Amino acid sequence: MRKLVLFMHTSLDGCVAGPNGELDWIPYDRELEIYAEGIVNTVGSPMYGRVTYEMMKSYWPTVLKDSSASKHDMDHAQWLENVEKIVFSKTLKKADWNNTRVISGNIAEEVSRLKKQQGKPVVIFGSPTLAHTCMGLDLIDEYQLTVSPVILGSGKALFKEIKNRTNLKLINAKTFNSGVVGFHYEKMAENDKLVITEVIPNSPADKAGLMVGDIIKKVKEKDIDQLSNIELKSLTWGYPGESLNLEIDRNGELIQFNIKRVTKKDIESLTKQSE
Repeated sequence: MRKLVLFMHTSLDGCVAGPNGELDWIPYDRELEIYAEGIVNTVGSPMYGRVTYEMMKSYWPTVLKDSSASKHDMDHAQWLENVEKIVFSKTLKKADWNNTRVISGNIAEEVSRLKKQQGKPVVIFGSPTLAHTCMGLDLIDEYQLTVSPVILGSGKALFKEIKNRTNLKLINAKTFNSGVVGFHYEKMAENDKLVITEVIPNSPADKAGLMVGDIIKKVKEKDIDQLSNIELKSLTWGYPGESLNLEIDRNGELIQFNIKRVTKKDIESLTKQSE
């Protein structure tokens, strides 16, 4: 199945464009260009909203006729010319750019249909309005974000009217010489949980005689008064199969536990064992 990925450049304060659509704040140098090329190489189909699509169509086909264009621009223009492009628009009836498909139907249904196909990911490039809609419908599987070292103060927001919480797993992070930081996040499955399954031998917790059941019971009862600076929602963070150390301040004492990701069924089993 294909994934839906959002690739977006954003400011530190979460703007993807200035008040008048400005993009001159992105330090798009060769290092960031190479990074973007790596993402493009993973794309099966780019997906756009109408505004971004028309902006792309007005520029990239002209590059193919420009003898002074750089190799990077020429290669990208050729890729865009040949790749299947998907445009979501209720007003655009026909696309005159080669190999472009216009979709005006229900976004949730159409994206779900695309994701059931075999092939490389479908990637939203820019298109903040389309991104807002897809985020609101919980359709995005991965986020590829580059954060520029600038605060715009106002502009087009990356996140807008998000109603539900989405837990993400960090796949990769890269820092650039320009100060840009690239983040690759993956949406976590709803039934993925972290639960304490073992007290670290000879740790303060072990010496204090605390048992796994004590902690599981607190999680079950949502009693986090003694889990200093640890909110219950943090128990959903982590990587499949990876053990993590969770430090808990209890009565002014630093206590360590060994935790790992388990399934919802495992949690139910462990909870029963602790009762």
